Amino acid sequence: MNQPATNLNQKTSATSSQDIGDAVWDFMTTIKSVKKRSGESQSFDIEKLKRSIGQVMQASGMKNQDKVNKVTSQVNSRLRKIYNGHTEPNTGDIREIVTMTFIDNNYVHVAKKYTIFKQRLAPASDGKARYGQGV
Repeated sequence: MNQPATNLNQKTSATSSQDIGDAVWDFMTTIKSVKKRSGESQSFDIEKLKRSIGQVMQASGMKNQDKVNKVTSQVNSRLRKIYNGHTEPNTGDIREIVTMTFIDNNYVHVAKKYTIFKQRLAPASDGKARYGQGV
């Protein structure tokens, strides 16, 4: 009679330790910060990325929120696989991954609009020589 209760406790503790292990793995592999163009680090916000993807898809005529969620999930998965929580990506790296994900999903028109929009936001080079950032 005592054996089934012991067996149940072992299963419960194994399940909870597995859940804890999964939670730790998820935390360790998530992107925690992003390096901005200015050089400062900012915490990574998946909702900000989702809004950006949603805005460009809506501007391209795609209003389906499920597709936005799918692309955002794929971008997040790629980021986690490439940077695995140890390396800090910069905004250009994230932009490239978003563009590749649009192309992989056959949303080439959205990728083009996203690239054009992001290029407009990038600061224009004034053509002056810059010193102190070389080798």
